Amino acid sequence: MQVLIVGRELVANRLRPLLASQGVETVEFTSGFGEGDLPAPGERRLALVDSMAPGLESVCRSINCSGGIPLVLVVERGDEVDWSDVERLKASGFVSSSARDPELSARLGAVIRRLAPVG
Repeated sequence: MQVLIVGRELVANRLRPLLASQGVETVEFTSGFGEGDLPAPGERRLALVDSMAPGLESVCRSINCSGGIPLVLVVERGDEVDWSDVERLKASGFVSSSARDPELSARLGAVIRRLAPVG
């Protein structure tokens, strides 16, 4: 599985080792993201998008237009999560980057397992 991490380097640095421990390859975009940055269809993918990423709506729109890449927002501690925002951005859900490592790792693992092929 390949996970796209879009947002601040702080968030990428937090998520990278947790995903690597689960055998997940990451592709990081910490200084801008556009539709041309999306990988070609093929391998299962997931996009983790920092809720504080510059141009959040544009980033989410690009990912959603690519089709087939689930999008999960990564929020900071204390951020109020408004489900209407999650719906508006067409995100599958959210995870908190401020969760303790075991909890964040378990939440990321659950999202990845949901994407695993059945059978």
